[in-house]
Amino acid sequence: MVNYTILEFCCVEIPYSIATLSNLLEAQRQSVSTIFNKLIKTGKLINMVKAAI
Repeated sequence: MVNYTILEFCCVEIPYSIATLSNLLEAQRQSVSTIFNKLIKTGKLINMVKAAI
């Protein structure tokens, strides 16, 4: 399970893997992963699992 936090707004748990999200969105897994990574790099999201390590 991966948790992401939207800075300055609230904490939102996303209990799905990137593969599951890509299937739900009918998008390629690589595209969804790229978007999440860009959001993390720009500080829009925080991966709470990796932040806790």
